[in-house]
Amino acid sequence: MQIADITIRTTLDYDDLPYTYRGDTIELPKTNEIALFTNRDKKEYFNPQMAMAHALKYLYQATKYDSERAKELVLVYSDALIAHAEFKDGMIFLPYEFDYALHANPDNMMKAGWYSGMAQGMALSFYSRINEMKIADCLFNTFISHKITHFDEDGYYWIDEYPYDPPNLTLNGFIYAIYGLYDYYLKTKKPYALSLLLGALTTVKKYANEYRVPGQVSIYCLAHRIPCDKCGAKYHIIHIQQFNMLYKMTNDLFFKEFADILLNDFKPEEKIRGW
Repeated sequence: MQIADITIRTTLDYDDLPYTYRGDTIELPKTNEIALFTNRDKKEYFNPQMAMAHALKYLYQATKYDSERAKELVLVYSDALIAHAEFKDGMIFLPYEFDYALHANPDNMMKAGWYSGMAQGMALSFYSRINEMKIADCLFNTFISHKITHFDEDGYYWIDEYPYDPPNLTLNGFIYAIYGLYDYYLKTKKPYALSLLLGALTTVKKYANEYRVPGQVSIYCLAHRIPCDKCGAKYHIIHIQQFNMLYKMTNDLFFKEFADILLNDFKPEEKIRGW
């Protein structure tokens, strides 16, 4: 595994961690119904990534403001995720229970039962932060599984948002998964967790420029080179956020400078969130 000389910061303030909101208003639902995802077939499904996005918001509200209602919702979402999980050989996988066509292209169909490194990473962040370490350990074990990771021909370690052959090499999902390795390492200080974290960061540093289009929005994945120009350049904004976050996690100026390059390539009108 390729590993560059990158330092990991372990003393970030809570509000500087990924998935924190710095004063943003978070509306808490009044019922315990899990938010469902409406797929392109117009049916609703449990979506592990979407569930974890909600759970992490509620965890912030519970931690930062000691909200009893948010604490209830954290437990609701924690239980729901485990109820949908698959347990295999000391690993916990979070299956997507619906077919999904990447880029709305039926030739890029993820068939029901697929796993995503992004969802695994978000869950790893969540369970590490709530100190459910037996669950976190089983989620971490999936980060050596070919079901969500691979090594390229040069030995660079990738975490796959959409595990596919050939790999899609989707950037935002890869970095969200890195956040999970970071949270898990902060909690455990395990050397192998550090190795995977550094290996993943090394890959992002090596390939970052492949996602850049000078003077335009960045691209979503290397396999299809789809420009991030939809929804107000949503994913270009996310890439900027993410490289700023990687800078916070490492103090490596490469990540900060690359975030600035992306911002100069295309300045979105929407707010650039911190996480």
